[in-house]
Amino acid sequence: MKRKFAVMIIAIFALSVFSMETFAYGGRQRRKHGIMKILKNPIILKKAGISAAKAKKIKAIFREAAKKNIMLKARAKVEKINLRIEFERATVNQEAVLAIVKKISDLKAQIAQNRAIAKVKAINTLTVQEREKLKEVLLKYAFKRMHRGPHCGPMGRHNRPMMQQHNVRPQR
Repeated sequence: MKRKFAVMIIAIFALSVFSMETFAYGGRQRRKHGIMKILKNPIILKKAGISAAKAKKIKAIFREAAKKNIMLKARAKVEKINLRIEFERATVNQEAVLAIVKKISDLKAQIAQNRAIAKVKAINTLTVQEREKLKEVLLKYAFKRMHRGPHCGPMGRHNRPMMQQHNVRPQR
């Protein structure tokens, strides 16, 4: 009886540990490291020398693009539903399917175009000096983010200096 109880307790503990680990590392882990994330960080803004007014202007540009893209994404979803309906019919009309696919691809192209236009507008609000300073700050910030954690000690990953980690084979 005691042995069965002990085995049951161990099994419950093991299942709970594995489920917590799965919960911690599972699912969609999308990180947004775009310009909006950067402009929300006051430390990066201060180091890059970008004023709060310019940051607000850039945020407004991206919000306007996001408004447009939300409507386009919704229309694309509706067209995908129409495509599914077309495929579920008894006789599938090839011309109708191709027309719906063309609409979906046009909407996706328009979304990409809106994003590109917003990025161009945002970049054009900054001066050349601010852009260069922002690039320097971002490179330092990205390098720090890449090389943090327990696997990256003073010698970095694979026991090599941090600057030589990528694209260099270890000396044996």
